[in-house]
Amino acid sequence: MEELEHISRVREEAHGLRVGGNPLKAVALVQKARKKWPKNANLLTDLASCYASVPDFERAEKCLGRLLERFPESEEVLLFAAELRGAMRRLNGSFELYERVVKRHPKSARAWLKLAEIHERQSRLEEARECLARALQLEPEAEMGCFREAVLLTREKRLEEAAQGLCDLLQKGLKDREVHWKAGHQLAMVLDKMGIFPGRRRCGRLRKRGWR
Repeated sequence: MEELEHISRVREEAHGLRVGGNPLKAVALVQKARKKWPKNANLLTDLASCYASVPDFERAEKCLGRLLERFPESEEVLLFAAELRGAMRRLNGSFELYERVVKRHPKSARAWLKLAEIHERQSRLEEARECLARALQLEPEAEMGCFREAVLLTREKRLEEAAQGLCDLLQKGLKDREVHWKAGHQLAMVLDKMGIFPGRRRCGRLRKRGWR
């Protein structure tokens, strides 16, 4: 128990250093802890995140390689590695890992949603629609999933549906601040595309003659 508490304190301190703009100090702290507890997987994930923040992507990749060798079937590890590769702009490697997740864990809504996002950004809209459908089937009320639906509707030029979906989403009282900000920004963009100007912007039922 004492060991776990010590590791937990180290991880918290390293996280504070990393987000506080001192990733090199975080690296040194985690490296020291790993010498004492070399088999602790959480410290290895933290070290990968610290290296990515430096940035030292090659060392971050080495940490991810060790994690994936130890836990090749773990949904949590695969998602972590995929997301970190995405943050490092290694999109092909990230995409491959998300695909590996859904093959091994087909009920991973998070992975299906990320695949939908990648496909949409690369203009593979049919593939994005298929992955998004899987994600929403698993978690129909997920805020990010509903937001991604609106983004895809926008790309498909179904602007009225996109606008109404965003309004419905915003009126729910979103818990995720990131989704709230993105949904508001996306709605403004959609309304601009529809020729609806700032003075007329407000959520409500979309009627045949336009927004009122």
